[in-house]
Amino acid sequence: MTRSELVERLSRYYPRKAETDNPVLLYQRAAPILELLERSLQANAPVTWGV
Repeated sequence: MTRSELVERLSRYYPRKAETDNPVLLYQRAAPILELLERSLQANAPVTWGV
């Protein structure tokens, strides 16, 4: 799945924008994380999370 396909799919489920001057949609934040997970699965490598 490409990034644009992912954004299209997520935008169907999370269409609302934030009530700010510079809204960031949920799927815009989720797409990079999902790409990271997808690459990790393809490489058969664990994902390391940091805080």
